[in-house]
This record gives sequence, C-alpha cells and structure tokens, in this order.
Amino acid sequence: MMLFTQCSLDEDKEYYQVLGTLSKTVDSTIIVTDDDERLLVSNPGSLATLNSSDRVFAYFTLTKDPLPTGIDYVISIYNYDKILFKPILNITVANEDSIGNDPVQIDGLNIAKNYLNLSFSYYGSGSLKHYINMVKQPGLIPTDTVDLEVRHNNKNDVSTNVLNGLVTFDLLPLQNNVTDSVILHIKSKGFQQDFEQNFTYRY
Repeated sequence: MMLFTQCSLDEDKEYYQVLGTLSKTVDSTIIVTDDDERLLVSNPGSLATLNSSDRVFAYFTLTKDPLPTGIDYVISIYNYDKILFKPILNITVANEDSIGNDPVQIDGLNIAKNYLNLSFSYYGSGSLKHYINMVKQPGLIPTDTVDLEVRHNNKNDVSTNVLNGLVTFDLLPLQNNVTDSVILHIKSKGFQQDFEQNFTYRY
C-alpha cells in the first residue's frame, strides 16, 4: 500500500496515515486520497465536525469489514488533522503588507491532481497565528510558465520555537484552454537559503 505511511503505536495493530479530501453523504463518509484511493470510514462520527471537500490528514487502522463496490479500503479513524486549503492569491499593492515577506523554510512540496501540498517550518511562539499564502501577479494565466511565490507573515511573533505546518493550494484556476500542462516556477524567501524550483502541473 504505497499510498500510506505506516507507523507503529501498538505491536498488535498496524497504524497508517494519509492525506486526502473528504466526501460526505447521508449514507457514507469517504476519504479520497491524492492517489485516488477511496477509503470508507467505518466510524464517521469521528469526522462529524468536518464538511465534504475538507482536506484532512487522517490517522487510521484497517478494518476487516467487507469492501463495498468502489471502495478500496474500510478504515477506522483514531485521529485526524484538518488541513488548510487555500486559493492562490493575486498580489497587489493593497494586500502586499498583510501577505508579508518573512522567511519560511520549505520542507516538502508535491503536486497531486489539482492540489499543491506544501509542508513548511518557521520560527514562532506557538501562541500567535501566522499567515502562509501562495501568490502570483494579476493578469491572464500564461500557457508556458506561471510564476508563484510562497509568502509568510509572522505577525511580529517572537522566534522562540521551530514550528511546522501543512497547507494545500488549489491549482484549478491555473489551467488554461490551450495546453494540457504548465510549468510552475515556485520560489520563497528562506532563512539560510532561498527556495526556487520548477514543477510541472499536468491536467
């Protein structure tokens, strides 16, 4: 099961974790992973506070329940993190100050379907909310390369701890009707070294 990350909490059980999007109906709660696996949640009450289309990092065990049609695994949730899901913003004179330009460490970045998943770390106290955004210049979406920048506003927080975060950005608005892919040129201001890399977004 390559889409899962296994961890050990109990010698008698196997525990897993996965990132996906929640799909809720009256009859079922399903996590659709970024690899398009469909995980039926056997204890949907554990996700009662979440809504359909929310991004979630789920921690779970596999059950021995029969697999309904169209389901890859039946799982039991024991914990989860709701993942911030944000649009890519146009940067303007009006919002540049609030978006900020404080350093941020890019720990991991991957594109899955129409999602850009970004893991990052930063310095802060842990008691003040920071802002993380992906921005681009206003105007038509280029058909070759889209320039994007990760921006961080630390809200003048004190740098006492190294903190971590995970955010998903919506790539759908970057599609055009001319090509089936674009290059995403992504950069950010780092602490010791700036980040700059190209990624191919296929749709």
